[in-house]
Order: sequence, then structure tokens, then C-alpha cells
Amino acid sequence: MKIYLSASAKIYGNVAPVIKELETMGHEVIPPNGYGEDLDESAIRTGDNYQQWEEKILLNSIPDVGFADEIIGMNPIVLNGDLSAIQ
Repeated sequence: MKIYLSASAKIYGNVAPVIKELETMGHEVIPPNGYGEDLDESAIRTGDNYQQWEEKILLNSIPDVGFADEIIGMNPIVLNGDLSAIQ
């Protein structure tokens, strides 16, 4: 499966192990926009990798934030940290 990762730049330090595990499982992984680069937000949003995806997969539960309803509206698949749940 081709998997696009999305993550805040604040947690990019946690991305490498996830990429490694998913690739070990045989998936093709596209890292978050700007991962490993020094880009500002506007450059990330106009970059070649900026795409919309029909199916959203979340590694962690939906956060308790003001826009949680928007996340829920995308009908994500929540993995709760269990990468083996990806089929």
C-alpha cells in the first residue's frame, strides 16, 4: 500500500521509526511535506507532494481540539498506534 504520512513539524523526530516499520511491512511511504527540509508553511502547501487523499489513516486517536469534528468528518481510520492494523 502507498501511505502518505502527515505530521506536525514538532514531532518529525517520531517519524523515522514509523517510516521504517511501515517499509519493513512492505508499504511504500511518502514522508510528511517538508520532512527533512527547512521549508516554511507556504512552501510546503505548494510543494509537489501536497495532495488530497480519499482515505485518511490516523496513527493516534483523534485529539480533543476545536477542529476534531472536521477530522471526524473525513472518516479517518484510527490505528491507535497499531501499524499492523494497516491492511
